Amino acid sequence: MSRNDSSDFRTREAIRVHGDDCVGLRIGIRAVDIVVREFGILEDTKGLKVRLGTKQCLGDAFKALLHLDDNQIEYAERDDIIRATNGTSKIELHLTRSKLKETNDVLKASEAELFPVIKKSSN
Repeated sequence: MSRNDSSDFRTREAIRVHGDDCVGLRIGIRAVDIVVREFGILEDTKGLKVRLGTKQCLGDAFKALLHLDDNQIEYAERDDIIRATNGTSKIELHLTRSKLKETNDVLKASEAELFPVIKKSSN
């Protein structure tokens, strides 16, 4: 599946949960893709915890695509780092400081442009 395909089921599901399409939601979708890749396929997400900035958009992407509940997501004020842990490993995604104005900007951006620092470590 191409991340550029706006008819993609995952994107439609995230938009349905969030209520509309926006830059924050698209960044969240890209973050979910990295977490899934780095932790492997997450069929059971019960042990997954995510801490992210105050943007509800990012959390809605995790809720929609990984079926996380409110107890698995923590919002931190003014935080530009998405932190995820699965009990044995953790990953930090540092959000870009560049201002992305359109969802298309997120689609065009490379992973390194969106998340200039990605750190994975063991707990």
